[in-house]
Amino acid sequence: MKLNPLFPLASFALLATAQFISSAPLRAQAPPGPLPAAQPKDDDRAASTEQPKELKPATKESFKGSWKLNIDDSDDAHKKMEAASTSQNNGPYGGNRGGMGGGSPWPGGGGMGGPRGGMGRNQGEDTTPQVQRLLDPADSLSFAQKPGEVDVIDSRSRKIAFYTDGRTIEKSKDNDFQELAARWQDAELVSDEKIQNNRKITREYEIEPGGQRLYETLRIDLRNGSRLNIRYAYDIVPDDKP
Repeated sequence: MKLNPLFPLASFALLATAQFISSAPLRAQAPPGPLPAAQPKDDDRAASTEQPKELKPATKESFKGSWKLNIDDSDDAHKKMEAASTSQNNGPYGGNRGGMGGGSPWPGGGGMGGPRGGMGRNQGEDTTPQVQRLLDPADSLSFAQKPGEVDVIDSRSRKIAFYTDGRTIEKSKDNDFQELAARWQDAELVSDEKIQNNRKITREYEIEPGGQRLYETLRIDLRNGSRLNIRYAYDIVPDDKP
């Protein structure tokens, strides 16, 4: 039997047509390409280029008003005093020596006279009254200003009048009222108070830019020759006036 010469061509054409038909659905189901990126809005561009606002520097007048103690951001003065006392109290006897009666380390007390009697404390602890009263910060401070004077009243009704005009000051005998010479260092109020044995206590009051936080820094010369630095943080109390 003799094959028709057109048969191979017809078979090839039929096969090609079948492949085209079977691949058409696959092409129809192909996923679309990536969508064009969304163009940023004008508001988005402005937000991304906006710079943070610069806080206004504090001035001498920024102290006016009331300030509340921020315990979390303040130093624990008792712990710092204890560390300063024990670090300078390792004498030839090989350790800290308590007072009479074998009292426990400060501030737990013990021994004759309790924690304020000076007995039963670590040997190096400073019991100077002016120092001890600074270890417990006031809950609040109120500042009032006059020409050449800054008055500070704390939550215990104790008042300190800081004089910045160089006037002569007499030593006060009232524990709840002090008059101290002071000076301005830019917008920072600084005062030095002389205490026993030719030592001093330096108080520094400064306000952060923006006027929302006040720091009271105390630099105290201790009897053992070291210096104790304490910092208390106070947040401004909003003015209720409309």
